[in-house]
Amino acid sequence: MARNKKRKTHKKNSFGTIFAIILAIVTLMILVSGFVFLKLKSEPLVKIDDETLCPQAGATSTTAILLDTTDEISIATTVEIQEQISIIFESLPRYARLSIHTVDENGLNLSLLGEVCNPGRLDQMGELERKGFTANPALIKSRYEAFLSELKSVTSVLFDADFQAKESPLLSALQTLSLTLPKPIANEVVKSGRNRIIFISDFMEHTNIFSNYRSNVDLSSFKRSRAKEKFGRKYGDVELEFWMIRRNNKNFTSPELRRFWMSVFKHEFESDIDRFTILAGEI
Repeated sequence: MARNKKRKTHKKNSFGTIFAIILAIVTLMILVSGFVFLKLKSEPLVKIDDETLCPQAGATSTTAILLDTTDEISIATTVEIQEQISIIFESLPRYARLSIHTVDENGLNLSLLGEVCNPGRLDQMGELERKGFTANPALIKSRYEAFLSELKSVTSVLFDADFQAKESPLLSALQTLSLTLPKPIANEVVKSGRNRIIFISDFMEHTNIFSNYRSNVDLSSFKRSRAKEKFGRKYGDVELEFWMIRRNNKNFTSPELRRFWMSVFKHEFESDIDRFTILAGEI
């Protein structure tokens, strides 16, 4: 009788051991499957520069705001510009770069007023990142708040420039900026986009090569000048958006000046201006 009890106990212990091993294997498989699922569903890590909040490999695109500071801007126009820039801020794609530039009498001011990338809002992340499984929501929020703070800092000094100059080399500034914008770089999360220049100006070109003050909106005068040879280029690699500041000019109207430049870019530079808006206010 004693021998039978030992056999039953031995069988019972063996069954328990096997059950424990199977349970451990199943648990391990569940954990591995969960890890693989999170790995497959989570976004790859994009390394961010702490200062600019841009991907260390480079921004996916750049929106460059170019402000003409060679003449004064009315209060009404300034208010509209600030409102429109706010919309640009809100629509800046994730990992895209925003840079602020100015034009003075020497052309493009090579000193940036500021640059910053959108590191991404929480609602721009994947579901697992938003729920905190594969990312730190507090860090994401902190970075985005730093992005907004930097934007406010940049725009607060945007209109502090000395708005007067002997010349207005607008074409030169646009050409230089377009050639120096960094190439868009895709990353593991976001595809590369297209660079964009938002040019805010009265578009009264005034240099010894060509001047709207001398030639008004005469296309034949522009064609006879060296402006195309010196400042012309094809802008197919960048999206152009022009915001025109109105001037009280007796020789031509703002719509006429707009048509002049649309024709110059279309036929002389073989490029399209994607959007050309005449702002409110006038000086």
